Amino acid sequence: MFDTWTIQPELLNMEKVKTFANKVFSCLPDRARRVESTIRLAKMLKTHKMTRSSTEIHLFKSTELGDAVFHEVFRPDLTTMMSRSITANGLDRYSEAAVHTYLVTNCFCKSMLRAIEIT
Repeated sequence: MFDTWTIQPELLNMEKVKTFANKVFSCLPDRARRVESTIRLAKMLKTHKMTRSSTEIHLFKSTELGDAVFHEVFRPDLTTMMSRSITANGLDRYSEAAVHTYLVTNCFCKSMLRAIEIT
């Protein structure tokens, strides 16, 4: 998984989901359809009961926090220090196996991916 975060389903805020979807899909001609589908999926996920899985997870996190839409809409208080301290981004809540987390640098700038295991 690439820079994936989890949130407890019951804490999903539909207005924030809509804001997030509008920003992510803003440049696409079918934005309205995509936003509608995103909200429908969020409503389904909000009522879904999550269970633990034995699936092993490999999480790749960016070394730079950046100005991601997720950060702007859902966690404006998130700092680099906070991000590093939450090593599994909440995925450990749903996995019986260890979550292997890697810090990734320059993954889009260089042809070779450099990863440093941090857990």
